[in-house]
Amino acid sequence: MIKVSENCPICGRKLDSTADLHHLIPKAKNGSKTETVKLHKICHQKIHSLFDENLLVKHYYTIEKLLDDEKIQKFVKWIANKPIDFHNKSIMSKQHKWKNRK
Repeated sequence: MIKVSENCPICGRKLDSTADLHHLIPKAKNGSKTETVKLHKICHQKIHSLFDENLLVKHYYTIEKLLDDEKIQKFVKWIANKPIDFHNKSIMSKQHKWKNRK
């Protein structure tokens, strides 16, 4: 069952039709469809830019645990007054650069 909310559980802003599904336990680590939440794309990207799958499984497997992280709290303060459809390309760019490092 997909947990649906009118607001993003990370930033608290209203969700729109472009919301992403985030697996609280990554699918690669045996997560299931029942463990998903709807998030803004930018919030979803931020989570994956900060935490790899192992960290998500071990430490950040609930919204509460994600929100306890200082980096997520800083992001939430930054994004709070942005429009619902705001998208920051640099979040994905940093993630992409990190994954392509050798």
